[in-house]
Amino acid sequence: MRELTKNLGMLILVWYVFGCSDQTNSLLQVRNSWVREPPGRHPISGAYMELINTSSTTCEILRISSEQVGRVEIHKMEDDNGTMRMRKVDSLILRSGERCNLQPGGLHLMLMEISDVLKVGDTLSLMFHFSDGTKQLVESMVRKGPYE
Repeated sequence: MRELTKNLGMLILVWYVFGCSDQTNSLLQVRNSWVREPPGRHPISGAYMELINTSSTTCEILRISSEQVGRVEIHKMEDDNGTMRMRKVDSLILRSGERCNLQPGGLHLMLMEISDVLKVGDTLSLMFHFSDGTKQLVESMVRKGPYE
């Protein structure tokens, strides 16, 4: 029992040291995060959510990554002389108190090279990487959604 207690104590210490070594930016509030279920076995989908910068400073999202997805890019839809086109966005800047809706037909995340089939009810983990070096994990539920 004493050995178990000692090992458990060491495990907690290791978890604390390594688990807390990556700073987490908790000043960005994320609401209603979801991923559209891809049709069939299609390796591309979209992720949507509401982002709110609750901090007193500007935050910049430089990139988003996922172990379940080969590439995640920030995209926006633009009207190009009457034709809607999707364009990649290099980063996303939110000023203090600013809200940003990532939604179908507008600003959104493109998930490309999806490694496993995503089904309704699954969870996809997205890691947001900020310009100040901090990260924030966002869990997104897979659900059905209309294709526009």
